[in-house]
Amino acid sequence: MLSRSLRTACSNKGSKAFLLGKSYPTSSASRLLSTATTDAKQEKPKNVLKFKRATSENTKSEVSGQRVKGDFQNKNQFVSTLYDSLDADYTEFSPLFEKVQHAFQKASPRDKGRSFFSMIPLGNALLTRVLDIKKRTNNDVPTSILFKEIISLLIENKLIHVSHFNRYIRELIAEKKYLNALTIWIENVNYFKDTPQAFVSKINNSGISKEYNLLGLSLYLLSLIENNEKKVDPEFIKLIFGEKPSCSLSNFQYFVDGLTLPSEDAQTIVSLYSTYTTDLFDINSSESLKGIRVASVDGKVVHLENTINKNLLAYKGRETQIKPSTIAHYMEYSNNCKLYSRSIELWKFASLNKIELTVDIWNQLLSSFASSAISDSRNKVESVWKLLNDSVKPNSQSYSVYVKYLLKNKEIGRVEEIVNDLKKNQPKLFDNSLKCAMIEFLLLSDKTNESLQLFKIYQQSESFVPTIEIYNKLLSKLIAEKKFEAAQKLLDELMSKKYENISPDIATWTTIIDFLLKTSARSNLTKDEILDKILSIIKTMEAHNIKFNSVALITVANNLLRNRQTSDLGFSILQSMELSNVKLNAVGYSGIITAFTDVGDMTNSLYYYDKALKNGIKPTAFLYNSILKGYSRSPNIPETRKFMEGIKALTEANPHNMKMLPNKYTFYYLLSQGVALKDRDFVHDILKELSETNTELGSSLPTILKSLKESGYNIPESLAQKIQ
Repeated sequence: MLSRSLRTACSNKGSKAFLLGKSYPTSSASRLLSTATTDAKQEKPKNVLKFKRATSENTKSEVSGQRVKGDFQNKNQFVSTLYDSLDADYTEFSPLFEKVQHAFQKASPRDKGRSFFSMIPLGNALLTRVLDIKKRTNNDVPTSILFKEIISLLIENKLIHVSHFNRYIRELIAEKKYLNALTIWIENVNYFKDTPQAFVSKINNSGISKEYNLLGLSLYLLSLIENNEKKVDPEFIKLIFGEKPSCSLSNFQYFVDGLTLPSEDAQTIVSLYSTYTTDLFDINSSESLKGIRVASVDGKVVHLENTINKNLLAYKGRETQIKPSTIAHYMEYSNNCKLYSRSIELWKFASLNKIELTVDIWNQLLSSFASSAISDSRNKVESVWKLLNDSVKPNSQSYSVYVKYLLKNKEIGRVEEIVNDLKKNQPKLFDNSLKCAMIEFLLLSDKTNESLQLFKIYQQSESFVPTIEIYNKLLSKLIAEKKFEAAQKLLDELMSKKYENISPDIATWTTIIDFLLKTSARSNLTKDEILDKILSIIKTMEAHNIKFNSVALITVANNLLRNRQTSDLGFSILQSMELSNVKLNAVGYSGIITAFTDVGDMTNSLYYYDKALKNGIKPTAFLYNSILKGYSRSPNIPETRKFMEGIKALTEANPHNMKMLPNKYTFYYLLSQGVALKDRDFVHDILKELSETNTELGSSLPTILKSLKESGYNIPESLAQKIQ
């Protein structure tokens, strides 16, 4: 599949990474130019790949050059000499290459050893200088050959950064030298694995940026095109990703989209990888089920449905290989998202394809009918219950689902009959799930005291382990009925870690905050005193080794921010967490930023935005739109332009992160600001940028676009068609 020499370079399959094969020799400038002429006639470079650039277009340090030079010229002669080489006026490449080579040859090991970070802008400045000379002299030598002269020196001296490497690879791909690019990638795997500072993004467990692995995968598949191969070698994929699973098709598609390859080549490598992943796909694997579960937990209903459909389609013709447990999981996750009809369809799918209908599958079918609001549900549930009993032996989950349905329909006599029968004949089936169902029923019947008494009776048995959900419902009911003393005792019990593996979730924190707000009104507690109580609860949790769910509290605090009566408390919670070095997520920082923008305080908004970035929060549209929303309320076009320039640089640096791209809210806030200030130039700039994207307009943008059109603004044709 690959040439023997290349496979040799990729040998030693048992290791997690490639062994470094060879380094590039430093060619003389004269030999470079003499050998380049022939190559230049054969291929014309095309700028087809966008990688992060640390070039003069994007980085201030390189534009001036002098700023960085001034920091080092008295400390590092090597760096100073290289910066001096940039100052000369060149009419050909040889003098520049010779000066650079001479600087590397004469540099002391000490100077080289402490020049890595200064070499990041400097190396890019050298590459940009090469492009300047090429443009000035109208030279047709392939850029990759010219870049190689600089890149080889950086590689030899272990000073190459991923920004240099990406620019070189970009040119090789533009010239369709795919196999050459792959070889370079392989040769430098170990270097990048051992040099984490060479990356601009987070590295994975193997010490390599995931983008580097995805680049290797792309280059390998592109090399197949160059070699007219059509079959992917699984062993080579393992060499790239090690023992870890390779990336998903969707992630690879995103990466390839960011490369902006020629469409035919992009489609080919995605198709090749799609075939490869389809052949390897195991619908019953834990990895496959994990994706479905995560989609269900996150409430991504469309993604859940699409994934289930895609997975089942991949097994068309071999449906009997699908395990019953997989169907049961699919039904469960569909029910969790209230996709009851889809769950019922999955039962039919299993039945038609002769997949064993286990008790777990029957339980999910019962749950589907018991939960859905359909006509004649009573008869349907009873029919399924009868079929279940005729087909399999009901387990505790079966009874739990059925009893909950009966309780919901207030069929108390039937419930008592079932419970008594279970206690007498099958006591093991009367488990925690059924007991919690009984407590929940009493709560639904407004029998709070009885439910609490029953809860305490069950607690006398060591085998009883309640769920966090039943704690939440008991607490909420007690607080609603102002039974604060009982609620406090129950809360203290929860915080004392009476039960392992139970910790407060979002609903718990919502209930706790509600409890504190209501009791504080009676005790005239101040906002700070309420906050002290919350922090005291957190400390109690830590003392009992209960995992603190910071995400849950952040979510609750953010909800408090949306209510004028509780916004001060919400802000105080987030600020206290932030000052206590609790790692906030994007939701938390967005909440703080929005709290400031709501009162027109852009200074503090920008302070916390910058702090979020410094603390590792990625500048997604969700986060930076918080700032733009503030500017739409407190218009400042110059500052907005400056802010958006920073966003643009970040998105160019991370072209594969789709969440960083502007969305409909971004453009709405920008246009709103321009309209408010009647800045026609700004509005036209935003309209032009919007027309060049595939952004969904939603409901608000068309309204503002129509208004602009009526006001005499020139709406780009692509946008005008969307609002007709």
